[in-house]
Amino acid sequence: MNCYRYIYNFRATYCFLRVNSAYLMYQQKKNAVQLVQQKGRIVMDAYIKQILSYLGYITDTYHWQITIHDFHHITGRFAPLFAPYHIHSNPFCIQLKNTREVWDTCICRQADLLNKLHAPIQFGMCHCGVEEYILPITYKEKKIGFVSVSGYRQNADLALQKLFHASDKFQLNFSQMKQLYFEYLNPNIPDQEFVFTLMAPLITMLEYLYVKQQELYQQFDMEAHEESSVFLKALLYMERYYREPVTLSRLCEFCHCSCSYMSHIFKQRTGKNINQYRNELRINEAKTLLRSTSLSVTDIALSLGFSSPNYFSKVFFSQCGCTPTQYKNGADTAQ
Repeated sequence: MNCYRYIYNFRATYCFLRVNSAYLMYQQKKNAVQLVQQKGRIVMDAYIKQILSYLGYITDTYHWQITIHDFHHITGRFAPLFAPYHIHSNPFCIQLKNTREVWDTCICRQADLLNKLHAPIQFGMCHCGVEEYILPITYKEKKIGFVSVSGYRQNADLALQKLFHASDKFQLNFSQMKQLYFEYLNPNIPDQEFVFTLMAPLITMLEYLYVKQQELYQQFDMEAHEESSVFLKALLYMERYYREPVTLSRLCEFCHCSCSYMSHIFKQRTGKNINQYRNELRINEAKTLLRSTSLSVTDIALSLGFSSPNYFSKVFFSQCGCTPTQYKNGADTAQ
């Protein structure tokens, strides 16, 4: 009996030591990975600033409308910083995408377009008549997204045919859209070689960003990768539907997660809650509309889903430090 007890105690002690040793090795590896990731984040933060600085330089200098179409988490955990470059900002496109069906069609066509890109730069026309340059982002010969330089008009006859068809299909006001087409799309199309020269460094930076994020986060931390997937899905939903009432429960249903989990990761990644982030998206669009269109403050407020012009003005002032009317008349914002 004592012999069996001795053998049992020996086996139990041996199993405990093996489990404890494995756990210590796991902790050591985890700590080493976290240290690498922490150093990597510092480098990545500086790199992100360089990308955003270059984007700002191009848009400020040449007034190009640049958007990044991300199909494989290229910007990853930094996606909120690239929010201004996720949506076409010209009033023609904004008005079109006030209709959800138009936006959904745009998303579907973008995915199809990605598979049809076979050159470093292409020029073409979207289904509503907007002409644009498209530059693919690749990783190991796989296309993972593209950059668009958009907002142009050249072939008006073909564009208006497409616009008429879209207006009929989605019940849009064709006369209004035609007016916006000629008023806000740019007939001065930059030279293709010049566009490629300026955009090639951006493409390279985005490809490198994707590679480094794969190395830093996905290789070691699948939990963090899953969290990023949920977060990016939430951002996509917010960017598509921020003009509509967006509740936490509705967002969680779309992302298939709990409300507490969503609130935690959203606050952690953006420093804001759902409503604050939604208002930031709406105010960014409002600033574009105030400066580039003749729409009234009331029309802009209602088109962006604010319950009243007064509430819109209150939110605008809290974010920008001036009223919408003051901004429209040329006042600088506090941010």
